[in-house]
Amino acid sequence: MKQFLAILYKETLLISRDRAGLALLFVMPVIFLLIMSVAQDSVYKSVTELGMPVILVDNDQDSLGHYVNLGLEQTDFCKLSTTINGKKPTVKEAHEAIARGEFMFGVIIPKNATASIRRSVENLVSQTIGIDSNAQSGNIDKVEVEIIYDPTTQKSMVTTVSSTLREFISNLKAKIIFETFTGEIKEFIPSTNSKINLAETDVIRFSEEFANNSESKILPNSVQHNVPAWTIFGIFFIVVPLAGSIIKEKQEGSSIRLKTLPGPYVLNHLGKMVVYFAVTIIQFVLMMSLAKLLLPLIGLPMLQFGGEIPAVIVIAIGLSLAATGFGMFVGTICTTYQQAAIGGSLTILILAALGGIWVPLHIMPEYMQIVSKVSPLNWGLEAFYTIFLRGQGFPLIWPYVISLFSFFILTITMTIIIVKLRRS
Repeated sequence: MKQFLAILYKETLLISRDRAGLALLFVMPVIFLLIMSVAQDSVYKSVTELGMPVILVDNDQDSLGHYVNLGLEQTDFCKLSTTINGKKPTVKEAHEAIARGEFMFGVIIPKNATASIRRSVENLVSQTIGIDSNAQSGNIDKVEVEIIYDPTTQKSMVTTVSSTLREFISNLKAKIIFETFTGEIKEFIPSTNSKINLAETDVIRFSEEFANNSESKILPNSVQHNVPAWTIFGIFFIVVPLAGSIIKEKQEGSSIRLKTLPGPYVLNHLGKMVVYFAVTIIQFVLMMSLAKLLLPLIGLPMLQFGGEIPAVIVIAIGLSLAATGFGMFVGTICTTYQQAAIGGSLTILILAALGGIWVPLHIMPEYMQIVSKVSPLNWGLEAFYTIFLRGQGFPLIWPYVISLFSFFILTITMTIIIVKLRRS
């Protein structure tokens, strides 16, 4: 027992003197967390809270322009403007303002657009009920509503705006068709005086909600996404100082002297694992504390655990063991510190990229999403997302937790086998 305590003291002393390693473990993930959370939260607010800046040039000055103006004002994702510097802009001025980055979108309603729609509808109605033999088949005026957007705008946002405009135009067209049919019917049935308000005839309504635990009040945001991601990234970077410590003992001959001490040599590895495991737990507590205490002070949402703190602790233990076991394995197979530092760092970066830390999984090709399932960082990330975003608990995280513990057992087993083979 005294030998084991002495080993714990030695490892604690060594890692406390490794300032560069401690900075890598504690400072780097905190910086990543702050930068990514602030950046993504700003994007999130610009779309849903502040709205996308849109300039409307209404050359129609009739029903279509009114419909589009009113509809865009009422949407949550648009911040509508109809003037530039207090003046109604021309199409050219709208182009220039968007090119300067003042607006994300521009919507141009052409002159006489509503009149063209009315003529087309009246012609269509006349052909349908056969009251106008002079109506020409296919005589439909085309109305072109122009959408101008900043080159940096995401395609999904362009699709959203164009779909919204199509909805406004379809509603107007339906209204004109209904009014035209009603007018024609009144000519045959003069006593028909009832007027239906289309605005009150919505028979279908949509409700939106997140697909998470019905009792959970967690709302997805940049903090709920980034805190687990960069916490996992920081925990797995324990590989670099842990592997470096093992190689340093080999190069300095410390490992040979330790083998001459009474007691099993495995105690040295066990003591090293315990110390670095404790460091990863401290990392986890630090990141969670920052998410709870610091991030709200800089205007970001507070991290919500969803009432499943025991499940969060189990995931943290699984991640810490997996990272520590992988560090022991890298330190065993590498022969120089440069191999461990460069190889270990590159491996973690690749696993992070595959696991959805750097790039969200949903934007990856299907085959990449399948490959990502081999990354232990992905197992931890999905487990945290299950709790932080989906509001679930133990029943759904067990597959990920078992995978993390299995990865730890596998890496330690391979480490022991390699050590025995080298001794023989």
